[in-house]
Amino acid sequence: MKKNVKKVRMLLIILALNIVCMPAASVEAKKSKNYWPKLSEKITAGAAILMDVDTGTILYKKNINKAYYPASITKILTTLVAIENSSMDEVVTFSADAVYKTAGGSSIWRDIGEVMTMEQCLYAVMLESANECAYAVAEHIGGTMQKFVKMMNEKAKELGCKDSKFMNPHGLPDEKHYLTAKDMAIIAKAAYENETFRLICGTKRYTIPPTNKHNVPTYMVNHHKMLYPKDTAAYLYDYCLGGKTGYTNAAGHTLVTYAQKDGMTLLAVILNGTSPQYWKETRALFDFGFENFNLCNVSEYFGADDSYEEEKYDSLNTNDPYAQIDPQARIILPKTVSFDKATMKISYDHLPEDALAQLVYTYGKRPIGTADIIRTHSFIEKGESVALFGRNGAGKSTLLKMITGVTYPTRGEIVVDGRVSALLELTAGFDPDFTGRENIFFRGQLLGMEDAELRELEPEIVRFADLGDYIDQPVRTYSSGMKARLGFAINANIKPEILIVDEALSVGDKDFRLKCNRKIKEILGEGESTFLFVTHSTKVAKSFCERGIVLKQGKILFDGEIQDAIDFYETLPEQAQKIQKRKENKKVLD
Repeated sequence: MKKNVKKVRMLLIILALNIVCMPAASVEAKKSKNYWPKLSEKITAGAAILMDVDTGTILYKKNINKAYYPASITKILTTLVAIENSSMDEVVTFSADAVYKTAGGSSIWRDIGEVMTMEQCLYAVMLESANECAYAVAEHIGGTMQKFVKMMNEKAKELGCKDSKFMNPHGLPDEKHYLTAKDMAIIAKAAYENETFRLICGTKRYTIPPTNKHNVPTYMVNHHKMLYPKDTAAYLYDYCLGGKTGYTNAAGHTLVTYAQKDGMTLLAVILNGTSPQYWKETRALFDFGFENFNLCNVSEYFGADDSYEEEKYDSLNTNDPYAQIDPQARIILPKTVSFDKATMKISYDHLPEDALAQLVYTYGKRPIGTADIIRTHSFIEKGESVALFGRNGAGKSTLLKMITGVTYPTRGEIVVDGRVSALLELTAGFDPDFTGRENIFFRGQLLGMEDAELRELEPEIVRFADLGDYIDQPVRTYSSGMKARLGFAINANIKPEILIVDEALSVGDKDFRLKCNRKIKEILGEGESTFLFVTHSTKVAKSFCERGIVLKQGKILFDGEIQDAIDFYETLPEQAQKIQKRKENKKVLD
C-alpha cells in the first residue's frame, strides 16, 4: 500500500443487509520465528489437549485426532443437549429401561416411576455421574434414548466435531461409541459457554429433596477431585472451575477439567489415562498454560498507533463511529511474543449475527483467536452525495427500496429523517385514469405534501416535464418515456430532503438527460438534500458524488472517497474481467 493512501471510512448503511465496512484484504504483521512453548512434563495418557476457552486456541496436543472411548465424559454433551432442549423445572419420570439398562455403573439408585425435575437429574448426571439419570433425561427429551442420541450426534456435528460418534447418553461401553480429544474439547468449550452448564459443573455439593420413591434427601458431591476432596485433598487445584470424570475398563480414565487464572480460562481433556497420573497430568497442563501464555485484548492493541506501521492498517479505520472492534475480543500468544508478531486477515465468512466482519489471527500456522467488527450505528450526513457500486445482485436497489419503505429489513431498523424522493421506477405509481396534472397532486399527497405547496410547485413540474398538451391527458395514453419524464419532473422538483436515484438518469432523449443532470446538480449545489445514487457508470457517479460505497452480496467491501471507491470497484475480480474484455473489444474495433 502507498504510504499516503487515505484511511477508508467504515460505514454500515443498513443493518438488515449485514453490510460490512472494510475491503476484502489480508493484513500481515511482521514475521517472527513462531516460537511456541513446549510442555516439559511427559503426558502418559493416550491423548491430551489443552485449549483456551476464550479463543479456542490449542496450546498443547497429543494424539488429538485419534479416537478413544470416552466413558462418562460423554455426559457433558448429554447435559448440554438437555439444557438446550428443556426447562429446568420439567418433570422427568424414570422408566424401567432407565433403571435396568444402566445397572452396574455409576448411579444414585432411582426406582421405576420415580419423578425428579430436569435440574435435579442434570446435577446427578454431572456430580455423581448417574447413568440412570442420563438415560431418563434422554427418554424425556427425545421420546426414546435412540432419538436423543441422534440429537447428540447432530449437535456434535453442528459444533464442528468430525471424528466422534455417540451411541448412548451415559458413556457405558459400546464399540461404536468413541470420540477424539479435539472433538471433546470442542464440545466442552461449547458447554462451558452455557451459563446453566457452568453452574452445574462447578457445583461441589447438591441435595435432591425426598421424592415419590425416596422419603429421605439424596446428598451428592462432585467426583472431580481437583474441585472437591471426595476422598482425598491431594489433587485439589486452586484454579479449578469444575469438569467431568469418566472411567471404564475399555476407556481407562478420562477427564475434562476447566480452570481459570488471571482472567484466562483453560480446559484440559485426558483420554485413556491412568490413575493417579491423569490428575497430575491435568495439573501440569494447566500450569504450563498459565505460565506460558497471555490473552491480549485486540481493541486495545489495535488502537496503539505506536505499535503498528500505519500503512499496513490504513484500510481499517476502527475509530469510525459506525463500527468497532468488539472490546471483549482477545487472542492468545506466548508471553514472550509481542502482539505485532501475529498475522491478521479479514473474513466475511460464517459471521456471528451482529458482526460486520471478523479479524482472524494466526501465529505461524496456529489459529490464536478472532475479533469481530461489530456494528454500532449507521448514519449518512445531511447534504452528502453517495454512489453505490456493485454488480447485479449486490444489494444496491434492495437497499434503496428499504430506505424508501417499499420493502423492509428482516433484521435491524432504518431510521429516515426527512422527505424521501425516490427516482427508482419512474413509470410506476401513477393512476392511469388521472391526467398528468392530477398525478402531480396524487404523488405529492402520497408524500404528505399540502395542496397549497403542490400548487406552488405545479408550474415548474409541468415546465420541466415538457409534455405539452399531454399533461392534461390520462396517463394511460402516455408512452413509457413520457411517464418517465413526468416521474422525474415530480420527484426532482418537490424539494426532496433525501433524493434517491437508481439508474434513472438514462431516461428520455439526450436533451432531457442533460436537463436531468443539471437539475440533480442544482439540488446538490443547494446542500440541503442527501443524495444516494445507484449506477454502473463510474463516470456519471464521479460527476455527482463525493463518496462511494462498493457492495457485494449485501456487504460493504469499500467505503471512501469517490475515486478510491471507483478504483476499488474496478479491481474486483469480476469487474476487472469486464473492463479487460471491453478493452480487448475496443482494440478489435480499432
